[in-house]
Amino acid sequence: MAWERRGKRTYYYTKERVNGKVVSRYMGGGEVAEAIATLNELDRRREEPERQERREFEREAKAVAQYCTEVDAIVHETLINAGFHRHNRGEWRKKRAKTDGKTTTESGAS
Repeated sequence: MAWERRGKRTYYYTKERVNGKVVSRYMGGGEVAEAIATLNELDRRREEPERQERREFEREAKAVAQYCTEVDAIVHETLINAGFHRHNRGEWRKKRAKTDGKTTTESGAS
């Protein structure tokens, strides 16, 4: 929201995004425009705590997602090193070892 000088007079305009472009909307001049500007400022101040809370939530969500990614990588590496594999990109299964033509698990059970 801004006051813009056009010639010798000032007018109040609001800015909004329409289809990815910023569009100016003429709101008026004089006392009516001052009243609209005051109401817009009050709205902005009222909404600021909500915006701050949303930014904080997004920061925390990003940190949690990063933590989960790191934990998944550690679990994946640990299971691979322990002899497991992912069956059809799904559940983890212990790899089988072949001995003397028989297929058995590495623990020795059939």
